[in-house]
Amino acid sequence: MEFIQQLYENDLNSPEHLHMFFAIARSKNNPELTANSQPIIRKLVKRADLIPKLVNELELECKQRGYKFYIYASITPRDVTKAYRAFKDDLTAKEHASLFGKGDMYDILRRIDDRWYRALMIKNAAGSPTRFVLDIDTNDKEAIKYAKNQIENISYAKHQPEVLHTLKTRNGYHMITTPFSPDDFDSGDWPIEVKKDDPVQIGTVGFTD
Repeated sequence: MEFIQQLYENDLNSPEHLHMFFAIARSKNNPELTANSQPIIRKLVKRADLIPKLVNELELECKQRGYKFYIYASITPRDVTKAYRAFKDDLTAKEHASLFGKGDMYDILRRIDDRWYRALMIKNAAGSPTRFVLDIDTNDKEAIKYAKNQIENISYAKHQPEVLHTLKTRNGYHMITTPFSPDDFDSGDWPIEVKKDDPVQIGTVGFTD
């Protein structure tokens, strides 16, 4: 958590930027849930020093729900101006459709917060700097060494991609890097996926194994 807090210090200096932390209880880990009833708890943060308190609150809410939760954090800052444009375009389209009997505005407006959160996390709402996440779906530490070596062997005229940090996840690791061309990364025989601007897993709640 200390690394995330340090990483976000500069991100949140801009008035346009914020970060999102969220927890989701997936149906595959909670048989009593369906794909349409998976609870999501979201928190927005504008100050890095408030992150420990926010994460504690998020974990407490997860425990109160009684499900098995994964906890994530946005790895690239979210630009509120970009997100608002997308949010407004989406809402305007829904309003137009409802005028012609093709939508229910009540259903949209009662969960308008959900639409705003979704707008914040779309690719077009990413702020700067952008970051990638290597999703390493194995607990074998040799995969970390392999991925790090691959990143270090990528070189461009204007910059050299670098590994910023590696976090342990429930099923493997998330390696946070600066951007590069995914075509230049060879995963070899390892289950490694390059994800642009995807959230990073920072913890779990409710799992006992």
